[in-house]
Amino acid sequence: MRTLQAGLFFSLSLTLAAGCSSSDAPGTISGNVTYKGAPVKGGSIAFYSEGKLCGVTPISGDGSYKLNDIIPGEMVVTVETESVNPNVKKSVYGGSKAKGDEKFQKRNQEYMRIKGEAASEGPPAQYRPIPKKYADLKKSDLRATIVSGRQSKDFELTD
Repeated sequence: MRTLQAGLFFSLSLTLAAGCSSSDAPGTISGNVTYKGAPVKGGSIAFYSEGKLCGVTPISGDGSYKLNDIIPGEMVVTVETESVNPNVKKSVYGGSKAKGDEKFQKRNQEYMRIKGEAASEGPPAQYRPIPKKYADLKKSDLRATIVSGRQSKDFELTD
């Protein structure tokens, strides 16, 4: 089972990397996401190059994020928090609704464990509404230049 999961993750990684434009050594980016000066305590942050997804990672309960093995280049960044909104019913594979989000959360935690990023480290995620433009690839004004190696980039969201 573990071999199958590792194989699926490897395939997903290749698919994501194929959409990115650079052939440089991968980078690692980390930082914090804030809205009106306070941490965004849940959701996800995604990086796109030329409109293609290059990497996505959860935002921890303390507002931090970390993404490994992202291909260098100019990125448009999106942030969403609706995935941790307790008032939104989440669908699971097959279209059925998750009861109390238990199945969704278990699958998400397993995916993050395989990916090497612990979604459950630190404080638990909390929903905080943010302007919808940040979740829209065409409207987000967030940008990042990814380089090889480690780097830090904080994102301050405003109205």
